[in-house]
Amino acid sequence: MRKQSKTGDGSRGRPRKTFVSMLKNRRIDRGLEQQDLAALLDVHYSAVSHWEAGRRTPASHQLYDLVEALDFSDADVRWLLKTIAEKK
Repeated sequence: MRKQSKTGDGSRGRPRKTFVSMLKNRRIDRGLEQQDLAALLDVHYSAVSHWEAGRRTPASHQLYDLVEALDFSDADVRWLLKTIAEKK
């Protein structure tokens, strides 16, 4: 019998790539606190907290600003756009 992965997506225990994990990891990699990123984006720090917790998603103009502020790669942007399109 095949062992069930903890992620439920067949990735054999590797964490799934999500917008939430990508955002938080990129922010931390850049040495930014939630307040720092919020200041760069001209939003309240609670907005960043909500995005990272998966309770809310950024508006389209905020996504553009996030991509710029956190220096997302072209591949990350393509993945993000594809993910958003699949949710609609």
